[in-house]
Amino acid sequence: MNKVSKEKLWEMYQIKRTPELREQIILEYAPLVKVVAGRLSMYLGYNVEYDDLVSYGIFGLIDAIDKFDMDKEVKFETYASLRIRGAILDQIRKMDWIPRTVRQKQKRSTKRLNGLKCRQEKRPWMKR
Repeated sequence: MNKVSKEKLWEMYQIKRTPELREQIILEYAPLVKVVAGRLSMYLGYNVEYDDLVSYGIFGLIDAIDKFDMDKEVKFETYASLRIRGAILDQIRKMDWIPRTVRQKQKRSTKRLNGLKCRQEKRPWMKR
């Protein structure tokens, strides 16, 4: 779908918010969800399935469609990609049984431990 037809689709949706138009918009922007999920899957590694990320992202896309305001003159792709990414991360956080603060403390501890290990390796007079 080209840019002009996308704009017409959005204009029609702003006038009359039918489920059919909403579904067309979802189908049009579904590849955006796959792009965002793909980028996050590289960051997250193998801890979460790619298909799960895509399904979480679809909820973010639907939310973005419902809350998008054309009057603000922001590209929908920009707005939606942020909402999609946020929806994916929110769902991952909901599934995680360890609080974020504990994860942050764990990262800091690991970083400090690695720093100490590096310092010890640089001192040739220390025995291992």
